[in-house]
Amino acid sequence: MKRTYYHWQPELSTAMIYWSGTMMIFFFSLILSLEHTRPYWASNTVLVVFLCFVYLGWRRSLFINKHQLEIRYAAFWKVTKIPYDEIEWVREGPKGIELKSKRLPKPVLFNMKVKTKEKFIKNLTSIEMNAKFFYDESLKISKD
Repeated sequence: MKRTYYHWQPELSTAMIYWSGTMMIFFFSLILSLEHTRPYWASNTVLVVFLCFVYLGWRRSLFINKHQLEIRYAAFWKVTKIPYDEIEWVREGPKGIELKSKRLPKPVLFNMKVKTKEKFIKNLTSIEMNAKFFYDESLKISKD
């Protein structure tokens, strides 16, 4: 199997807050750059901070390994590795999936693009495990 990462976003409200804050940093960098006619160290520093936040937001991904599912979060120190035999169920919805595991205290919602979600489910179902897979039309992009 090819090494593939499936990028995801958290619940809608959390994603909106994260990306809005990231864009505020970018616009602050633009405002600082408009104050001077040539490159300015402060605006470039803020732009680097913005690029770091974009990288951390893009870092959220799921990775299917031979023995486990690896969940990477925006916090670079937070990586959860779940063996396939500990996955209880996977609920698929129109815009994402929800996963319940023995290692996770509550089900986790992963919002994805439709094509990414379909590829992830296809590759996850090809692995032998005793998790239940089901489709739920009522699964939304937020918990409430």
